Amino acid sequence: MAGTIVADTIQNGAGTSTSMTNAITGSAKAWVNFDGGRVNTAGTIYGSYNVSSVTYVTTGNYVVNFTSALTDANYAFTGGGEYYPTTAALMCVTCYARTSSAISVNVTYANSTAFNTDRVNVSCFR
Repeated sequence: MAGTIVADTIQNGAGTSTSMTNAITGSAKAWVNFDGGRVNTAGTIYGSYNVSSVTYVTTGNYVVNFTSALTDANYAFTGGGEYYPTTAALMCVTCYARTSSAISVNVTYANSTAFNTDRVNVSCFR
């Protein structure tokens, strides 16, 4: 059965509450944890919300495709990753293109050299 719930606030069992605006606007509209291809198949999704697939483009470049398009391309993005080499590496996850239906990201060392890492994490907020 389909229906609509209308409320001004939402509350958990401990009595902590927040406005519905915070609950809706403050939640990630899409997130994904995927294989960066250093060891296994690049683009394999380990966990996600509103992400249909991850496309491996080339070394360190991926396109995260949304299941349901976001309102527009004016969303905030954050990214990170995991890398397990014998020596630690400082890595950056940056956006190089975005639309309402996908975001393209680069994974690089601090010196801007692209590489495939163990896992990549991307979150989008709107």
